[in-house]
Amino acid sequence: GLRYDSNLPEKLTLEVDSYIRPEDILALAKTKTRDAKYIPKFSIKSPHYVEIDDVIYTKDINTLIVGSAGLKHVEVPEGVEKITDFAFCNSEIESIKLPDSVKKIGDEAFSHCYNLKEINLGDGVKQLGNYVFSWDESLMAIELPSTIQEVGIHSFYKSGIKNIILNDGLKSISQNAFSGTHIEKLYIPESVKHIGNYAISQNTKEIVMPVFLEDIVQGIRRTGKINHLDHTSHIVRLQCGDKYAYLPRYVYISKFTDLTKTVTDFFTDFCEERPEFWKYAEDTIDKEDLALLEYSDFNVEKAKQYLKKNSKKIALRLIENKNEENLVKLLKIDIVSKQLLEILLEKAEEMPTARAYILEMLGNTKTNKSFSI
Repeated sequence: GLRYDSNLPEKLTLEVDSYIRPEDILALAKTKTRDAKYIPKFSIKSPHYVEIDDVIYTKDINTLIVGSAGLKHVEVPEGVEKITDFAFCNSEIESIKLPDSVKKIGDEAFSHCYNLKEINLGDGVKQLGNYVFSWDESLMAIELPSTIQEVGIHSFYKSGIKNIILNDGLKSISQNAFSGTHIEKLYIPESVKHIGNYAISQNTKEIVMPVFLEDIVQGIRRTGKINHLDHTSHIVRLQCGDKYAYLPRYVYISKFTDLTKTVTDFFTDFCEERPEFWKYAEDTIDKEDLALLEYSDFNVEKAKQYLKKNSKKIALRLIENKNEENLVKLLKIDIVSKQLLEILLEKAEEMPTARAYILEMLGNTKTNKSFSI
């Protein structure tokens, strides 16, 4: 037998005449030592299975069982309909091309493939399993074919994905599907009817949907300890049709139902006045930033009052964080006292645009130039 504390062979060939279950073949191919090394090349000689380019399939080539851990590039032959759970997980694979015949990719089939950079899913896949591309740090971009109806739980969890194309035909985005990815802007097609809890990445700043779906509020939500040092996005710009709003991710649980109803009423034209979503933010900094965005874009009056009351604290924070863009937005509202302007002038040494505004407001400049950054 194989010993887990010994060096594994470079190649292992399994010769069997009697039937052996696919899961037993998978377990043997995934044998690893204590220091997490795998058999680079796994082979089989059996009347029930066939091997093509170091990948093992059922005899009818309907199901892909497992690929050797040392494989770099794989092209799956036409006729294969299913890739089993864990088929390539923890392997050295860099690229894979699937035929249009593949309908289902199993759970964790490509998870922990740290070198996987390129994948062509073909035009037949209907379902992506749970954790299917999770922890694939090198995978930066992917396009899902229009045949895909469901993205499983944690499908792209903590992968390197920055750009993803979701095509019309997709119906369901499961819980945590894109959590931990680097997607900043996400387009969700009209065909999507379900978005699971926390499905959207913490790094997503903008979402565009042709038609509003109430699930999106739960999809962008975040719970737990609030940390402004991790630079994730605490505010999401949601665009549905020709309407848009800024929404907080962190909301007190007692206010969440009310927020969901208010967002739904706004996007489905149920409310006459524009709601102020800054009030729902759990965190003070989020509340301030939201109020600033909402007043700058929509001139909501209560946001102005809130900003005026807290203008000193907000302005000093924006200077400390080197956020000149938001400081200029705050100055443009014209709610900052002369005394505070003088303090800000002294502190905003490295913010030329903000300083120009401050000088103009203090009357120390004759220019009527319009400043922008």
